[in-house]
Amino acid sequence: MISTRWNPSTEVVTLGAAALAVIIGLMLGLLTGLVGQPLYLFGLLVGAGVGVLALFRVEYGLLALIVISYTRVSDVLVQYHGAPSVAKLFVPALLLIVFARWLILDKKPAPWTKTAVLLGIYGLVGLASLLYARDAAAAQAALSDYVKDSLIVLVIVMILQRGETLRRVVWALLLSAIFLATITTFQHLTGTFTNNYGGFALAEVQQIIGKTNDFRIAGPLSSNFYALILIPMVPLAMDRLWHEKSNWLRFLAAWALIVSVLSIVFTYSRGGFVALVVVVVLMLLRMKLNPLFIAALVAVGLLIWQFLPAQYTDRIGTLSDLFGGETSTAVSTDISFRGRLSETTVAWLMFLDHPIQGVGLANYNDNYQDYSQNLGLDTRLEARSAHSLYLEIAAETGLIGLIAFGAILWVLFQGLAQSNAIFKQARLPDYAHLTIALAIAILGYLVGSVFLHLAYARYFWLFIGLGLAVPNVARYELAQRTSRNQAAASPDSASL
Repeated sequence: MISTRWNPSTEVVTLGAAALAVIIGLMLGLLTGLVGQPLYLFGLLVGAGVGVLALFRVEYGLLALIVISYTRVSDVLVQYHGAPSVAKLFVPALLLIVFARWLILDKKPAPWTKTAVLLGIYGLVGLASLLYARDAAAAQAALSDYVKDSLIVLVIVMILQRGETLRRVVWALLLSAIFLATITTFQHLTGTFTNNYGGFALAEVQQIIGKTNDFRIAGPLSSNFYALILIPMVPLAMDRLWHEKSNWLRFLAAWALIVSVLSIVFTYSRGGFVALVVVVVLMLLRMKLNPLFIAALVAVGLLIWQFLPAQYTDRIGTLSDLFGGETSTAVSTDISFRGRLSETTVAWLMFLDHPIQGVGLANYNDNYQDYSQNLGLDTRLEARSAHSLYLEIAAETGLIGLIAFGAILWVLFQGLAQSNAIFKQARLPDYAHLTIALAIAILGYLVGSVFLHLAYARYFWLFIGLGLAVPNVARYELAQRTSRNQAAASPDSASL
């Protein structure tokens, strides 16, 4: 049977790339005259170069997507430097490249239909809420954002197929964390809070404990959410510090670990502290610790301890009062505690009133005051957020949303567990270590989300996409290892 799929020669591909380069050059020349902004054109040139490179090595496009998403470089450039958005067209372009490689170069993407079904079901829950949400515009905007984030998940799942690419993605995340957390650590230690360092290091004056206010670093986000996105970097950095063979890479992993932990501390986030303890304990439990590594951890811990702010331990101490059932003066006068108690209670009351379908996607804020004024805990007469991902989902989408969301998490962690077993079967221990570290990283994000709602949702879906892609990597690497073993054992290879 003769194949009807076009299999272009190297010459044709080269000519196509050259033609594309000429077209891009003409477009840039035209834009130079129209825009007159060299910085913008430099960004366009870099973006075009990444696009051309991604057409032939799509993994590089994925790495660029990881860096752009994690550092929020596009949002920072738009908000603080007046540059055009890089990310707005990057994801659709990358998706187009994936399908172009499939149709033209016969490079089929990794399996993605199961992921699409899971995301589609959860999206349908949000779509249905448009029928009854009081603030339909808010629900529509949230649904639009979800579709964009779902495309990122699909792109990750389609592209991430090789074990080496998974390792590079982890390093792209760690290097991005080094970039952000080094800036914010320096900002705190030098007290340069009024300098936002190009938009990558915001700082907010907020309540620390009682009547004490101080600066809390926030990176390119807000303080609590900045701590949340750094939590996954801790187990990933610990894993690379322990398992990388290169001393240079171990140094980078240690750098990422130290500045990430320090930045989490400098946010004064109590939820971040709880999640940090969880991921560190889980990583230590799974590691076969030797005295040298324990000594290194103690040294890092002592180093970090030297930089702890004076009010940090007092603020963290309020957690023991809260969880211990006691109500100290600090807790009872803590505005944030009273506010969060009101917000979480209201979310639960909304769920009880609308247990099946919720009040509608992104409609918690619009309904908050209806419940809060009757509750009497929060004196602020403004719309608030649920401050818990799970209560937010329950309040806005009910049991239907919780089941759809839970299905995504079930498939994710089941896939990670199976991938770990497959990597061990294929005798690829480094990828198995990465898989467990990624599972703990995602778990840490989920623990932190007990105390925070789904703002800056792109980070959450970025990690979900990575987790859902790992089973494809495991199956691919097992198939490659099996194929190599069969080739080595064949009579032809034995006779050579």
